[in-house]
Amino acid sequence: MSDININLDGLIAGMVAAALGIFLIIGILAGSIFAAVRAHQKHEKFRQQRFFPHLFGMLASLGCCLAVVLLLYVSDTGLPPRKIPIWLDTWALLWAGAALALWPFIVFSWRRLGAPA
Repeated sequence: MSDININLDGLIAGMVAAALGIFLIIGILAGSIFAAVRAHQKHEKFRQQRFFPHLFGMLASLGCCLAVVLLLYVSDTGLPPRKIPIWLDTWALLWAGAALALWPFIVFSWRRLGAPA
């Protein structure tokens, strides 16, 4: 028997949020660079690129991932059993899907409301 007591509550949620956040950051950087180069070639503004609403959608999804990581960090100070990390671990597929679904929802809303892009 081992006397090591490791608390793994929130491990899955933290890994999902970190991985999703990293992929979103890579997408934001790559898309922004590509859109900036394209805007420079066409002598247009960055806001006139089709990527601009996607940038806000990805930033909103990234905000959700950061909120999950901060929630895990803040809830780590409580006494065991920690209900929030356990809930986030159990429903990781649900909240990750909702965070990703926020991206196309914002793009659709942006275009539907007729915001200049």
